[in-house]
Amino acid sequence: MILDLRRLTEIDSTGANVLSEVKADLARRHINLLLAAGDQTVAIERLEEFDGIASIGRDNVYPDVDRAIERAEDDLLKTRSPLRAAEIPLPEIPLFAGFGTADIEAITAHMQRKRFDKGAIIFREGDAGDEVLIVAKGTASAFLQLPNGANVRLATFAPGTVFGELAVLDRGPRSATVIADGEFICYSLSRSDYTALAGQSPQAAIQFITAIGRELSGRLRSANRTIHQLEA
Repeated sequence: MILDLRRLTEIDSTGANVLSEVKADLARRHINLLLAAGDQTVAIERLEEFDGIASIGRDNVYPDVDRAIERAEDDLLKTRSPLRAAEIPLPEIPLFAGFGTADIEAITAHMQRKRFDKGAIIFREGDAGDEVLIVAKGTASAFLQLPNGANVRLATFAPGTVFGELAVLDRGPRSATVIADGEFICYSLSRSDYTALAGQSPQAAIQFITAIGRELSGRLRSANRTIHQLEA
């Protein structure tokens, strides 16, 4: 459970005690209580004053809702099967489902394998987009920079995921910064490599761009469902 306290205008000693009781009650039901409250907010000042932070746990307090959601997602993932540790061969990537062997070989021949260490920036928001990337191992997270200097995590890309695909469709700048969460391996196809692929294997190029279109369509449909749910 995540409580957003960033806009709270006051907490007294009774409120701090109630929050501690809620934390204890949820713990008995094996539910974690996370707080979204920045360092300069009234909530943090008052909870510090009434020793509420100690009962909640400093590790359960996050500067914004997005970071708290990220923590909840990570906790959930720990209860599921671990992510595949070995690098996924390109033919096993879901994007290539239904492709013929010859077409996959033609496409992968034009791709470059790239490896990044934890914390490495794969590309920055505002950079010129020139390649689509496919995750083969590890995860990377996308962040949007805010005007106040903070950032918001938009998504995490797991093995088998495609990202940066708009780069092969237009020449617009990158819409977010993507950073490797740990050891990260991906395969990239630049716009020039795609042009070369189209010249040598037109059928494979058409299949690839069609698959990218399906990927984008699926994301738009998912976004539409989310918007409808939020408006309901």
